[in-house]
Amino acid sequence: MAIPGHRASAGTPFYGALLPLILSVALAGCTDADDQEIVDDILDNIAQDDDDLPPVGPTNISGAIIAVDRITGLELTADEYAARARKILVYVLEDPTDLSNIIGKVTMDGPGDWRVEDIEFEGPVFAIAVVMQRWDIIVGSSDITRYHPYNPLQLNGGEIEGVDISLDIPQNWTGGGDGPGINHSGSNSSHFLGTVVTSSLSDQQIVVTCNGEGFSTGPWHGTILDGFGPFDLSCGDHHGTTTSLLAYHDTDGNGLFEPSDAVGPADGNPYVLGLDSPTPGITIELPNFADVQIPAPPPYQGIVGDLLFGDFNPAGDILVFASHATPDGPVFSGIVLDGPGPFGLVAPSGSPSVLIWAVFDAEGDGDYDITLDPFDSAGPYSMDSGEFGQVTLDLGGSNSSLGSVGGLVIHNGPVTPDDILYIALASEVPTPTSSPELSIVVSNPSFPVQYNFSDIETGTWWVTGYLDVDGDSPPASNPGGAPGDRIGLSDVILVAPGENDLHNDFTLEE
Repeated sequence: MAIPGHRASAGTPFYGALLPLILSVALAGCTDADDQEIVDDILDNIAQDDDDLPPVGPTNISGAIIAVDRITGLELTADEYAARARKILVYVLEDPTDLSNIIGKVTMDGPGDWRVEDIEFEGPVFAIAVVMQRWDIIVGSSDITRYHPYNPLQLNGGEIEGVDISLDIPQNWTGGGDGPGINHSGSNSSHFLGTVVTSSLSDQQIVVTCNGEGFSTGPWHGTILDGFGPFDLSCGDHHGTTTSLLAYHDTDGNGLFEPSDAVGPADGNPYVLGLDSPTPGITIELPNFADVQIPAPPPYQGIVGDLLFGDFNPAGDILVFASHATPDGPVFSGIVLDGPGPFGLVAPSGSPSVLIWAVFDAEGDGDYDITLDPFDSAGPYSMDSGEFGQVTLDLGGSNSSLGSVGGLVIHNGPVTPDDILYIALASEVPTPTSSPELSIVVSNPSFPVQYNFSDIETGTWWVTGYLDVDGDSPPASNPGGAPGDRIGLSDVILVAPGENDLHNDFTLEE
């Protein structure tokens, strides 16, 4: 498995990294006066060398956007993507939470290669991608935002390649309409008539939207205009009793409405819905520099932890990731450690299934295999579970690559002496017709039943339980279970080299 994307860090300037060593060698055996003179000479030489360096030139950043299914982690075909989602925006930002201050940007019709050229900025930046479900919705809280796992990128001129970002697309996304144009009214609608005006902007496409009072939510409904002039908008009251009107100007002409575009509120906000309809004479002026708080993309939540590795070899790197559900799932963020110690990651707030995992790239060549290299994981957990305040990952140092899997099979229903419990271990997601690698048979079980599979290879495993009620329908002859039988499945189990993972409890369905 290759590392997903370019690895970049803020780093330390060359002289800064060597300075402690230079000074320690130079000062050996010197007096205090000599010390200061030597230090001054070294710093003067460094400053002169810096003056001789050519100015930093522009930076070019390139990479790929990959769309995957959120549940399976499999990459979507072009047709599958088009059926679920629409345009993608790739932003290069100094502040990853501020989409109104953009250093560089690309608008894409779908997944693929992207590139931003001639960025005249020096310092750390963040690359993020935003995918839209519909053509016509405004970039905001309803979209999916994903960060490049090796942010921040350090811009010092030249080329930064391989900035790949994976977008996990929900299966229930339908892609909306075939083109721009939102005009949805609700029950007990109010009718608003007005004009969008400007003193300086070009005559670009404009959208007027209904939002929650104070722009805390939304947009709910909207209408798209070809340019400045009159608007006619209906807003339903099923989102609340009041609304605030807002207009976006497609300042960059990319066919989308973003926080970086010129934005202005109506002069009479908020309006009470259901009264005085139609409401004429509304004016929205652009640009308007009032403090309009546009709903932001979903926030990211921090994950902190500590990585232990007793047999660490500095010839290789330690890679730590936060991903969706499994190591093969979409990566939310990642970090490269040059040794054991604390780490920090991020994942979207409210994410239901986040796995924190680490692997040691023993050769230091950028390739790793979690079935062979030292590996450990925590989760998957929900970001709301409170499990990410202090995550501990231990790459161990065991000489054995084999581990153990164990836990409890729980059943809350009645049991007869004729019942038989089958517990099976599988290295792939179990199906009614799949065959397990190992199995345990328990006659007349007394629940909860404890199980243990030993000498298990490093990797991904599942455990199933099948209660054959009355002992007359074993799983081999009744794939999927006979009527009255009970079946259960563990969460995915990730076994690290030498790990004894004995807390994989699960319940048989009633």
